[in-house]
Amino acid sequence: MHRRTFVASALASISLKYLCPPALAQASLTSSHLPQKLADLHCHIFNADDLPIEGFVRKVIIPASTELRSQFRDYPDAFIALIRVLSTVMKEAAPSPAEEIALAVPPTATERRNKDLATIEKLLNRIWSREIPPGLDFKDGIAVNVAVTKLQKLLIDEVYPSFFCCGATQDDVENVPLKDMAERLYVSNGIVGRNTRWALLFTRYRFELADALQSFHGGKAVLATPALVDFSKWLEDDNVSNLDQQVAVMGRLTRRKTGLRIHPFMAFDPLRQALHIKAGGAESDSPLALVKKAIESEGFIGVKLYPPMGFRAFNNAGAGTDFPSHVRKPTALGKEPGKQLDDALAQLFTWCAVNHVPVMAHAANSNGAGPGYGTRANPRYWLSLLKQPNFSNLRINLAHFGGFEEGGSPEKSWEWSIGKSWQQSPGAFLYADMSYFSEILQSDAQKRKSLMAGWKALREQFPQSANRLIYGSDWVMLGREKGVAPIDLQAHKPYSALVADFLSSVGYSDDQIASIMWRNASRFLGLGAEEKPLGTRARLEKFYSTEGINADWLTNYGV
Repeated sequence: MHRRTFVASALASISLKYLCPPALAQASLTSSHLPQKLADLHCHIFNADDLPIEGFVRKVIIPASTELRSQFRDYPDAFIALIRVLSTVMKEAAPSPAEEIALAVPPTATERRNKDLATIEKLLNRIWSREIPPGLDFKDGIAVNVAVTKLQKLLIDEVYPSFFCCGATQDDVENVPLKDMAERLYVSNGIVGRNTRWALLFTRYRFELADALQSFHGGKAVLATPALVDFSKWLEDDNVSNLDQQVAVMGRLTRRKTGLRIHPFMAFDPLRQALHIKAGGAESDSPLALVKKAIESEGFIGVKLYPPMGFRAFNNAGAGTDFPSHVRKPTALGKEPGKQLDDALAQLFTWCAVNHVPVMAHAANSNGAGPGYGTRANPRYWLSLLKQPNFSNLRINLAHFGGFEEGGSPEKSWEWSIGKSWQQSPGAFLYADMSYFSEILQSDAQKRKSLMAGWKALREQFPQSANRLIYGSDWVMLGREKGVAPIDLQAHKPYSALVADFLSSVGYSDDQIASIMWRNASRFLGLGAEEKPLGTRARLEKFYSTEGINADWLTNYGV
């Protein structure tokens, strides 16, 4: 049989059910414990143009994924090539801040679908053509070829499950119609289809992501505080839109008259600040100056830090020479960068303390840019910082609370150390969010039982946790997890409802759950009426008055 005829007949035999996503179950779409209001204090509205996407995938996402690493263990060079292809296609499809600002008419649903399909087809074309991305020097070209062949089979198996049952050859593989494959992949709920839909989020306009975030929460969110990130200097990948451009485009979202109220956290990287200072840069052009501008005049609400990139909240000097080689170069910060990083952070924390600006920080042993860097997110560095007289009133949110992954038992965990601080310093502004709480998605009964036991013990030991925990989804990052709607087409319950149900199951009352899901945001962010003379409430009311924006939503947190 002619190979094109074989391919056509093989595809014709595929059931049409693969062309349509399975219908979402309508039962259990809510929770009786979920309040009518939400405040998502840890989320993201960024696309591939805003991120060092290749470096982040290569140094952070891949090392954290056992499944992905095992797929290409024997072909490391090939995997680098595939990451380059994927990141290149995503960046090409992602609108820049300037393009978004200049956009006259938002895309329709049909136009968005067509753009998504075109992006998938472009990716498939580059895989099938075996394009070697520029700038990569491979030691083993054969390994690249074998790995691409393996990837082709993985893709075909997912969308044409009976393809290889009919004696298909590599020639048949090469002639698979990629347009049809793209359409099937778009609606597949297999691992590739699910991750493809997630990756497509990073090609969206930021306003589309804001609308999708409200949809993700079923219209219940009264506030979202998406965090910008700045990884580039640590990952040696500065191929991102400038932070000042990101501030400009996100500033448009803070000024929207309708829709979800958006007030972002501005990214701050002490390495970027330290490099600017060492180079003799003007204070007015510094990363810290941009933070101040974002918060004082662009509607931003706080500052986001990412310690796993390679720094601590306190006492970086104590790390000696344990920093990336490119950071220790004489042309960078030199042999022992810690003191310069400490100075940069002290500048930020001093300004935040004086102006009552909240700070959010990644506080899980994950996503480290180098070996052991995840431990630099340890809460103990933040607790040491809060013991310093000048910084005792800092408003701190330690993100990703609740997995009990460090220490071997709840009592030795990072969560427990935070709980002790709540107990010992009841007047402090130390909070923790439950963002990317993927542990509640697992199907392993024993692991879930252990998780619930840890949470019950924590609630009983630290009852004040009900007033110190805050809700955050970590959308869009959370979207890649199985069981999270709408990316997982078979997920039956919104993530926020899953969180509320879990909190109820470990003993929190509905009133306490409401505090966690939205009320605790008031004291952490400084939204209460008592904050009017200074701080966040005063800044927002001034911003709304200047921009002609209705401030009525703030009455959720006092008149």
